[in-house]
Amino acid sequence: MPFFLIAPIWLLCAPIGLAMLASPRVRFLASYLILGSTFAFVAALALSTLALILLPRFMTMIGCHGSLGGIVVILCYLAGIVAGALVGVALGGWTAYRVNRLAGLSRPN
Repeated sequence: MPFFLIAPIWLLCAPIGLAMLASPRVRFLASYLILGSTFAFVAALALSTLALILLPRFMTMIGCHGSLGGIVVILCYLAGIVAGALVGVALGGWTAYRVNRLAGLSRPN
């Protein structure tokens, strides 16, 4: 359910980043916005989906059934979203830094 909030944020950040490419003053920031938001979206989606796929199997293996198992799965799902977003932003920022250095956009004009 939180992806009803995360996907529109990404759909807002990506076009703004593309529009920033038109201005030479903020062109170096465009890659940070585009890559950071995209990597955060993909990593949050991947980690939360992984939690929803693997945790119920693990909970049945250890014999944790009922509402406690459901609460643990939901909390790990939400933690996967947050952790994925943080890892994605960090990885996207690092990638944008490398792209900017290769393109010669390491500082504003």
